[in-house]
Amino acid sequence: MNGTDSGGGGAEARAEWNDGEEPGREADLKLGRDVRFLLVAVGGGAVRVARDIARQKIRYLETVAINCDARVQDAAEFDRRICLTSLPSEDPDAGGSPSRGQSLARAALPVLDSLFEGSTFVTVLASLGGGSGTGVLPVLLEAAARRAAVLSVFLIKPFACEAERRSLAERAMGALPLLEGLQDMANEGRAQIRVLDNEDAARTGLHQPFHRLWKEYARVVGTHIQVNYIQPTEGALRVRTLAHLVETPLNGPVPSPSNPHAPLEPLPAGIRPTLVTASPTPPVTPPREAELTFEVETMGPSLPGA
Repeated sequence: MNGTDSGGGGAEARAEWNDGEEPGREADLKLGRDVRFLLVAVGGGAVRVARDIARQKIRYLETVAINCDARVQDAAEFDRRICLTSLPSEDPDAGGSPSRGQSLARAALPVLDSLFEGSTFVTVLASLGGGSGTGVLPVLLEAAARRAAVLSVFLIKPFACEAERRSLAERAMGALPLLEGLQDMANEGRAQIRVLDNEDAARTGLHQPFHRLWKEYARVVGTHIQVNYIQPTEGALRVRTLAHLVETPLNGPVPSPSNPHAPLEPLPAGIRPTLVTASPTPPVTPPREAELTFEVETMGPSLPGA
């Protein structure tokens, strides 16, 4: 078994500032090379959502698509595409089996590990309920936790009418706190998990075509990357405070899904259960020790047009 990796790296740019001694001197760090911003999508649904983000060509952002379906190799919008394959004579698709997806991922662990080498800010987007996203995700997150400085995870949860897939997704989510390294990152305030629940969209009356829901998810994830990672890092480099930024990256404001320019209350260190909505919610008393829990992104009353 192996992981077939295709594509190149993301864009890089050199940061400059004037420190009063050497005007226009180039910074020691390059955004996109020394400070890496990485978006990794795993599973068919997640790849569809991430395609919209990749098409935006967000400055400095590297995009990676992972699936057990060979068609992922045709996703030219991404900088890198990884198809988790078995023997050439076998069907490479996980076939809806998370255990098969996980086996393929573990066999390709060196490829997955290399993805995160030197990474700083990592965002993982996974669609749960199928074989690829559900099975590959635990292996992928363990690899990310070993390498990344900061980790955000977005999980796409199936509709309630997809009872079997939704149940599978919930079991997978329940096992995430047991993953090696992920809980430690949460305790240090360097990891967070958010849920993009399809059923929540249905409950709020968003009876829209799938492609509009995917675009809304893409907007939420893309805004998170730009507002919480890229823009603050650009500013931090100008005043040489990158080290402080990496130490406390998750304490900044969280954009509302329906209005990314109206921040909610700052997140505390670690992860606590919070319902992220367009309007402020009652405060939730944090546990004494940080726990790896889930924040639910609630879609607004309407989605933008296609």
